[in-house]
Amino acid sequence: MFSFKDFVKIPIALMVLLVFFMSACNDEQLHKNQDEWAAIDTLKITERTHNAKVTYTDSGLLKAILRAPLIEGHNNAIKPFVECPKGLETDFYDGDKNVESSLSAGYGIIYKDSKLIEVQKQVVVINVKGEKLETEQLFWDQAGKEIYTDKTVKITTNSEELHGTGMRAAQDFSSWKITKVTGVVTLK
Repeated sequence: MFSFKDFVKIPIALMVLLVFFMSACNDEQLHKNQDEWAAIDTLKITERTHNAKVTYTDSGLLKAILRAPLIEGHNNAIKPFVECPKGLETDFYDGDKNVESSLSAGYGIIYKDSKLIEVQKQVVVINVKGEKLETEQLFWDQAGKEIYTDKTVKITTNSEELHGTGMRAAQDFSSWKITKVTGVVTLK
């Protein structure tokens, strides 16, 4: 028969086994999580800069100043890139160091090899004439010196508001063309 001491030993033994199984599950879950994190982290961040200000020059001439709360470099990726996951603001300059246009977006990525920059999330470009472009995605082809999108666009000028799908423009947004215009357009 079981004595009181034996009866107390059973729950203690069960608790010890339960703790053992729980800790084994936690270790197993921890290893599973670590494997998943390692798989996700195949694009390890090699550089991280907070409250960054980056100056772009070409042949010694100021071309742009980019400001971002966070810039992360992925130099070990097959195609290296730099990411601005918390958004960015950029001013573009002419040869006399005057601002030609400005751009802001909620996210940006710079593909280093192709000299292509993609911005997303509430993209706004304003040129020296005060014309304003709004879209959700925009590409800047540095080699081709143009910006473009195939997404919905809204361009506001001093006299009208134009809507459409798709747009191509000079990189300084001094001239532009909407691919598929929608809405009323005033012709002069």
